[in-house]
Amino acid sequence: MKTTLPDAAQPAWNAFQLMRQTKADHIELLERLEAKRELGRQPTPDEEARLELLLAVHDAQVKHFSAELRSLQECDAAAHAALIEHISLWNDATGAGRA
Repeated sequence: MKTTLPDAAQPAWNAFQLMRQTKADHIELLERLEAKRELGRQPTPDEEARLELLLAVHDAQVKHFSAELRSLQECDAAAHAALIEHISLWNDATGAGRA
């Protein structure tokens, strides 16, 4: 995927990427703990606390991305449109939009 993202859109793009990573981190641990439960074992209190922390981190990152996106839309509509297109192309190229 080759696109040029305006400089004004870079903070929102970075926030988007961090949001995707925090989601992946949370889901990865959630799946590991589910597999553990399916084997009849319970997660430790530390694992449960870690899961809660990862969810809180992801929630905060979603809010940060949303704020970056709103701010970009308010101050630079063209950069906002370019970012939305960039995210769409990235999702298509990586298959990330399918979940």
